[in-house]
Amino acid sequence: HQGDADVPPVMPNAVGVVLDEQGHVFLPEWVDQDAIKGKTIPVVMGDGIESEARFIGTDHQTNVTILQVDGLASPVRLSDQPIPEGGLVLVFSVRRSMTRLSVWTAGTIESGVVVNVDGTVAGFARQGQFLRASTCVPVIRQLIAFGRVNRAFLGVRAIAVGADDPERLTNPALGRTPSVR
Repeated sequence: HQGDADVPPVMPNAVGVVLDEQGHVFLPEWVDQDAIKGKTIPVVMGDGIESEARFIGTDHQTNVTILQVDGLASPVRLSDQPIPEGGLVLVFSVRRSMTRLSVWTAGTIESGVVVNVDGTVAGFARQGQFLRASTCVPVIRQLIAFGRVNRAFLGVRAIAVGADDPERLTNPALGRTPSVR
């Protein structure tokens, strides 16, 4: 499609944003790490320049991936405020012809990067849901630092107190009663 300004040389299937000067790119999609083992990922920058990205980390629970590319433009600022109902936003879509100004409503289900009038990225509309940029920050930080998200968990381990366990001698109330520690 030579000459068609709406069709880049590589057809993208997701829109992401540059987060910092180190070239970390936030992609609101889960990427299967096993499928790209050691390979680079082709990316097309907003100005149409093709580049390669390295995989940094992904989180299946939030469907978020961090990539890294070299030699990028200025990073975006993520908004920490919700979009007001009726607010004017710009929705960047994978296809440039679908990028447009829109009035935000709770029912807005357009897909793409949602940008406030002040230029901050409010979040990402995808599959009928909205992912606020500010709620992604803890996940982003962990993916950049560790390549994965470390979540807290509560583990319980039950161990039977055997008939010859010294605990039965120090605690006579146990007697022969089946017990766990």
